[in-house]
Amino acid sequence: MLDAEELCDVKFRVGSTSHVIKAHRYVLISRSCVFHAMFTGPLEETSEVSVPEIEHKELRQFLLFLYTDDTTVDADNVTALLYVSRKYAITALESMCLEFLEKHLNVNNVFVILHAVYHMDESKLFQTALTFIKERGETSLQSSGFLTLSQVLVNQIVESNDLAAEEHVIFNAVNS
Repeated sequence: MLDAEELCDVKFRVGSTSHVIKAHRYVLISRSCVFHAMFTGPLEETSEVSVPEIEHKELRQFLLFLYTDDTTVDADNVTALLYVSRKYAITALESMCLEFLEKHLNVNNVFVILHAVYHMDESKLFQTALTFIKERGETSLQSSGFLTLSQVLVNQIVESNDLAAEEHVIFNAVNS
């Protein structure tokens, strides 16, 4: 029904281009308390939902999960799926995303993950990423991802007593 777009009664306008994706209100409200509140009761919204912060490919994967309990979580869509699953209270998909991130944590992506989960207030994965960085101190501090962090996160890393790095490496990383 999602692919055929038969009897759809909800439109999502997504991404920077306002791409339209059609869906079924009944499926949405049966899977999410947030959608239930949006489409029923005194706060009922129209049948058009604007989600400009998510691109159409990611929202399509999200809807596929709502319809089938299955979707593809990969490095390209995991942060978007995590965001949208939290936004619409889909805990099973949120768990899939968090498991994926934890399983695929490495020096190349740890700072992106740290930044994302910090802003989503996901403390367990935040601590896992922080520990990963501290244990691989010098390698982590010398990666390009370190340069993208906010001052708050930089301070949290370099002020740690258990950061596995020499003082001169920390000094050079902070100066960079």
